[in-house]
Amino acid sequence: MNKKTYLIMLIALVVGIAGCKDFADEITEGSYPRPFSPTNIEANLGNLDDITITWKKVNNAKSYILELYKNDSLSFNSENLAQTVSDILPEDIPVHFKDLEKNVKYSARVKAIKEDGTESKWEGYYFLTKAKEVKITEWNFSEGELVALADVSPFTETLEVNGLKLHAASGKSMRVVSNEVSTGDYDFTHYLDLQGGGTDRIVADGDKNRCVSFEVTEPCIIMVYANGGGAGRTLEAYTAQEVIGTLVVPSSKSEEPQRMMINWTGGKETVYIRSQGSGIYLYLIRVSIGEVYEPSSVSTLTKLSVSEGDLVPSFNSDVMEYTITVPHSTGRVDFSPTLGHAKQTINSELTAELTAEETEHRIEVVAEDGISVSTYIFNIVKEAPSSDATLKNLVITGGGEFDPAFSPDITDYIFTIDTTVTEVTFSGVANHPYATVGGSDATYSNLKLGNNGPFSITVISEDKGSVKNYSVTVRRFTPSEPSANKEWNISQLVADGFLPAGDITEETTVDGLTIFPTVTIDNNNKTVDAFEFNKRLKLNGSGSTTSRALKFNVTGECTITIYALSSSSSSDRILNVDDGTNVIGTINAFGSSSSMETFNYTGGAGSLYLYSPSSGVNIYYVKVVYP
Repeated sequence: MNKKTYLIMLIALVVGIAGCKDFADEITEGSYPRPFSPTNIEANLGNLDDITITWKKVNNAKSYILELYKNDSLSFNSENLAQTVSDILPEDIPVHFKDLEKNVKYSARVKAIKEDGTESKWEGYYFLTKAKEVKITEWNFSEGELVALADVSPFTETLEVNGLKLHAASGKSMRVVSNEVSTGDYDFTHYLDLQGGGTDRIVADGDKNRCVSFEVTEPCIIMVYANGGGAGRTLEAYTAQEVIGTLVVPSSKSEEPQRMMINWTGGKETVYIRSQGSGIYLYLIRVSIGEVYEPSSVSTLTKLSVSEGDLVPSFNSDVMEYTITVPHSTGRVDFSPTLGHAKQTINSELTAELTAEETEHRIEVVAEDGISVSTYIFNIVKEAPSSDATLKNLVITGGGEFDPAFSPDITDYIFTIDTTVTEVTFSGVANHPYATVGGSDATYSNLKLGNNGPFSITVISEDKGSVKNYSVTVRRFTPSEPSANKEWNISQLVADGFLPAGDITEETTVDGLTIFPTVTIDNNNKTVDAFEFNKRLKLNGSGSTTSRALKFNVTGECTITIYALSSSSSSDRILNVDDGTNVIGTINAFGSSSSMETFNYTGGAGSLYLYSPSSGVNIYYVKVVYP
């Protein structure tokens, strides 16, 4: 790293160079038509650029006029006139001028004015302001020994280069990385990656890490250029006693590095630079002795976000007025600003309490110089209260399926879960954020086989004028695999809630068994071969593959067992076994008593139908068994 030191030679103050005659013996008495010219004009240097001009008072002068000319040697060219001071009373002498340019030749001339308005001739004088001695030390990670560290990065030990210490102690590495980016007078090619938060000043004596340090010996200006690898990262400068500067850096290494500027007014001290948290990229550190610190006039914010609603237009530092539209139930809006300069002051609350339909909130930002002020105006408008009482989503734990698929406009559902699941929890999210959801996060335990519920979730709209109730029946059972043995006991299916008692007027499928209307399930007690039945399915007459029939799928050869009974106690009847194209066999349904009847199916995979070819048959039980 190159340490650059610049020294501008001091130019001596030139005083006492008069442009008019020197009155050795002043005339103090007598009557003359106009006053005498002022004499003994002097310019005294109070600071490098502060001048006090004085002269000997004229006895009969009421006031004086003084003109100051820049880049002038008693020529008093009107184009060089820098300042005129009128109505200078005798008691106002001497006259003080501040902030003149350094190393510049000035001319001053004075004349006296009597009570009656007559004026003396001008008397002139010229002087030279001093140049300022400035000493600058820079550590630029794009130059010299510092940029060479890129070849040994990362490094895990503390290094010192030309008075700058790079603290990578305790095995916490840092590195120099290539990156081309420009700002102001600098074109950078590399930066120092601190690779995380550095040692805080409150840490007790011990090794510092992931920070840099240097020594200052007298008042100076410290400038640090940096950006970062993410949003909201803060660079901090501190001594053993206090934090002396902070800077929220740009969030990307492709963005122009920003400058932290510190006016150090103390004496000899060690200054540390670190990141408060995640990694920050340092490009240059500059220490300048002898320069005048100029407070920042930046009064604009870099970023601003709000807790509710969106800014319209999107935030821009130079746009002063915005509209924010929020839901009607919003009670407050919080503002999160990012300062445009570390020493700005915000003279406003960062929370707006919303007590009306429209609220104006102002944030006043004062620059470091105390003169420049920016006022951001936010017009916060509440939306009309919503009448939306729908759910956006409904989730039931435990796994399962909605029938029908969930939709905000459908309110009645069957939700089928496996028999291994005995507990479910409902979680409903309203479409509108300020609608009220009742029944969400409710848990239902000890679920029985078959139908449970129905359970309800109720949504009340924000305006309290709309209510929608969602009803869910939780059905607990395990569907069998198509190739497994199957049995359908009408009495058990009704008891488990899978089938209703009464007329079935729509095509219904339960656990792979499809029932075609119109059939009837009613009470009927039968005991057959140790099976006890209390329900039967009445086909109610002749049927077909689309009417008054049962349908199920088979995967190949199997034995079909049926308990059935003719609806006439005096007439035996049959059930057709149909493969959807042809009747491939029949099964008896006796009139006097129910019995177990079987049919051996020898075909391949497909659908089989059972129906009566003529009159009614009552079915109690169907079973499919594979070899």
